[in-house]
Amino acid sequence: MRKSGYNEMTESAKKVFEELEPDDLQENHKEIADVVGFDNLIRLIDHFGGNQIYIPQKYELYRQKMYKEIIDQYDGTNVKRLATEYGVSEKTVYTIINEKLAKVSRQKQLEGQLSFADIGIECPE
Repeated sequence: MRKSGYNEMTESAKKVFEELEPDDLQENHKEIADVVGFDNLIRLIDHFGGNQIYIPQKYELYRQKMYKEIIDQYDGTNVKRLATEYGVSEKTVYTIINEKLAKVSRQKQLEGQLSFADIGIECPE
């Protein structure tokens, strides 16, 4: 964890920092403070100050859980329903299932053992 440099400030600089108010912020920082609150902006600065951070889109937060639910509910006959229910394409459902099957297959494969894919044979979907 990187600190914002607050501990390295002179006493005068610390005083200015302590008196800092939301109106003293630059516009882009005010926008963040409006969303997360001024105190939480300071916490973010203390934790991530000087670093770039990536804020994911909402979809990324729940995608893995949604994929797990699709895998858990998949019965071989319900691709269309799952696609509709979760707002994804049927191709996406097939991709999720195929990735899971490939992962399970790799886990069952013994070390040094070749798979059909290793020798260029594709298994039917």
